[in-house]
Amino acid sequence: MMQNIKNYILVLAYMLVIFYLSSIPLNFPEMINTIDPTKFSFHVAEYSVLGFLLFNATRNILFSVSISSIYGLGDEVHQYFVPFRSFSIFDLIADVIGSCLGVVFFLISRDLISKKLII
Repeated sequence: MMQNIKNYILVLAYMLVIFYLSSIPLNFPEMINTIDPTKFSFHVAEYSVLGFLLFNATRNILFSVSISSIYGLGDEVHQYFVPFRSFSIFDLIADVIGSCLGVVFFLISRDLISKKLII
């Protein structure tokens, strides 16, 4: 029970980190509403971690991907109000992809760890 609470606290802490980072105005406004592979990769990585942590806490694939993706949507709406930031559908797509990948990474790593322990 205590471990499960720690997992949820870790999820909430990571969500706060995402919120904080997305609250920082960009110093390069030319990046607003562009499709940049680096920015896309960052969003995928960022939400992969969130999907991974959520699945670790809930063990529910649909719930983990849904909450992580909805949080990504909320984050994009939030960025609309931050100077030199904007709502980007491409970032939201990257967030959803990352959310799914995070769950997949968890399942793969769990299987690899369990197979290693059996051998």
